Amino acid sequence: MRALIFSGVLAVALSGCSTSFHPQRAATTTPASLRPICRGDTVDHLAYMGRDTQFHYVFHSQLFGGGTYRVPVTAWYPRRTFDLGKGEPYVLHRPDLMPSPHS
Repeated sequence: MRALIFSGVLAVALSGCSTSFHPQRAATTTPASLRPICRGDTVDHLAYMGRDTQFHYVFHSQLFGGGTYRVPVTAWYPRRTFDLGKGEPYVLHRPDLMPSPHS
């Protein structure tokens, strides 16, 4: 029974979510605004997606929904950055969402 439940959870996690990442539809926000929605589990998490010259992009991945956010590069210094579409997205945790010391 446990194996069956685990396979179901794994299938949901691997299948992705119903909403996809769209940088052109990103809502501008701050790291502080993202902290309350940062849960970090397999079906509800924030992922760092990359940056351009003005913004860092974050995808809120949820089982039934999600959304795309952008944070000004001057307001946040993520632990690892890469150009949008050029790196491997990674899951963010609450400590990752501390604002820039210069903002």
